[in-house]
Amino acid sequence: MTTLADRLLDELAEIVRLMDELLDTSTINWVPNRMRREADRTGVAILGLSDGIWGPTDDRQKQLQRALLERWNRWLEQVNLLFSGDTNQRKREVERAARSVQSWIQRDGNHHSIPSTINEAKAVFRKMADPLGAALRSLGTGGHLLVIPDTNVILRSPDISKYGTVLDGASAYSVLLVPGVLAELDEQKMNHRNPKVRERARKVTSRIKGWRNQGDLAHGVKVQGDVYVRVEGREPDFKKTLSWLQSDVTDDRIIASILEVQRRHPTDRVVLLTGDTIMLAKADSANVPTRDTPDPEVEEQP
Repeated sequence: MTTLADRLLDELAEIVRLMDELLDTSTINWVPNRMRREADRTGVAILGLSDGIWGPTDDRQKQLQRALLERWNRWLEQVNLLFSGDTNQRKREVERAARSVQSWIQRDGNHHSIPSTINEAKAVFRKMADPLGAALRSLGTGGHLLVIPDTNVILRSPDISKYGTVLDGASAYSVLLVPGVLAELDEQKMNHRNPKVRERARKVTSRIKGWRNQGDLAHGVKVQGDVYVRVEGREPDFKKTLSWLQSDVTDDRIIASILEVQRRHPTDRVVLLTGDTIMLAKADSANVPTRDTPDPEVEEQP
């Protein structure tokens, strides 16, 4: 299990690899004495003005470019979200580097950074991407393991001290219950059509109240050994999350809460416990790690 920053670093390396693939199919037209001719025309010599111009783009290059741009846009949205609460200077550094990288992927407008060879172009692109990698590495590593179960998991496996069985045998972790899960528990204990499910939901909420009586759930209550439980009372801000998440969809509320936790605690290793197919798909799209659910302590009821 890794931090979000670690995963974004891996994806940045993949973006660079895909750019290499695009560049390997590209050509550069070198126009001799461009700087001198520009000075003759305007009377001003522009320092750093290169003589390189991208060659024609064929269908294969357009396919690679579209695939690369789709991956880049998804990656950039997550990076911008991660740094949305950082200092203005750091955000400006990330935005400036991102503009340079995107301009090379899109090949829009006039560029004064195109060198004479493809190998040099690969080196230039890596230099453009370096500040993004440096910003991610500056967030640090080695944080706490934070486990977020969805509603079905906490209903079927309320003994959170056993979650280590699906966490590579981890014995030290915190379980975080987010607002979307708490709201579903309250709904199911009152309105679920199956009385056995209602009873299970009531037992879980009673257990949560018991933890609350033992200490401050906002900061964490010891359950057993090095296993703690926390409750997140704040709803996620949907103005500051991934654009495709919807506030009226419970699964999206849970994903948005996880993203907010990752933003506030970038060194934590956050993992979602779920067995729901739709939730798994959304977690993959949001770059949220998942684990299989623990063995159920209660049988599923129709």
